[in-house]
Amino acid sequence: MSRLGIITGISSEAQCLAGAPADSSLHRETPLFRSAFGPVAAARAAQDLVEQGVEGLASAGIAGGLDPALRAGDLVLPREVVGPERIYPVDPLWHDGLAGRLGGKIEQGRLLGVGVTIASVAGKAALAKQHDACAVDMESHAVARVAAKAGLPFLAVRVVADPAARTIPRAALHAVGPDGSIRSGAAIGALMLRPWEIVGCLRLLADERAALRSLRRVASLAPLLGFGLRESLLDV
Repeated sequence: MSRLGIITGISSEAQCLAGAPADSSLHRETPLFRSAFGPVAAARAAQDLVEQGVEGLASAGIAGGLDPALRAGDLVLPREVVGPERIYPVDPLWHDGLAGRLGGKIEQGRLLGVGVTIASVAGKAALAKQHDACAVDMESHAVARVAAKAGLPFLAVRVVADPAARTIPRAALHAVGPDGSIRSGAAIGALMLRPWEIVGCLRLLADERAALRSLRRVASLAPLLGFGLRESLLDV
């Protein structure tokens, strides 16, 4: 019996994945989910899942776009995740099996891991040039590091929520707690102090909704992110 551990940055991402219909051909047991915002919390959550006996780790959720060609809702299925110490390859069999099942347009370039939200257009452009990456997030590199240390297969599945040409309003940076919960009150309070950012916040909200719809589509086509595909490919 195989069990997958899935780390998401925010709780709404986990809800998208957990709500997918079961597919007996792709899973053996219900996956274990943890929502943890940022690399420190993500590493802690991933290690907790390792200690609970998971046989694979996945980082799934939204990401910031670094490639100007990517739009909100576009799927990123990277072959490599760039961390501050090293580059982590994803499990190739798991990656290729999932990509084949999903079909359609999939960006497979590098995913960059960072420790803070990259809010500005200029900041995204600089990182894209420096690291040759197509997207950025705050959890995948931390999960990849834990998986590598434990000798477990790793996969990253991300959808773009804020494209490269979009600035994240400062008020929106208060919306997520360390445990991945949405802090609506804190975000509204910050927006009251910066009312000129309301248009940007509404635009960001629309982009995030597009991203979450895309994540639900991924989950519906490949429940548990296709973890069982890896096993079936190994048996061939």
